[in-house]
Amino acid sequence: MFDDDGYPIPEGISLLRPEVCSAVLCNYSRLKQDSWGEYDKDLWYLMEDFDKLCDIALKNYPLYDRIVEYKIDGLQNIDIQEKIQMEFGIKHSLEYISSLWRNKIPKLIASTAED
Repeated sequence: MFDDDGYPIPEGISLLRPEVCSAVLCNYSRLKQDSWGEYDKDLWYLMEDFDKLCDIALKNYPLYDRIVEYKIDGLQNIDIQEKIQMEFGIKHSLEYISSLWRNKIPKLIASTAED
């Protein structure tokens, strides 16, 4: 499903699958940069669709949206934990933040794609 560089192989890619959404999230910055201005490439359309799905999926979940933003910016969970505590007044464990990033958020995005 992914080549040696970690890129999704276009054949069979579906944003209905949480594991695909997770892979896109984990490689978001590089995928977005590599697709920039490449309007004739499948990757550009994948990222365009993914961005739209994320906007819809996360609009009612400001905490999840912020986690995605921080992870894409390259912050570690310990830094995210601190920022969330300052912004939202709650302290989640590092494992919980990781679980949201790797499981809950990709499932939410895939579910939005299904809708």
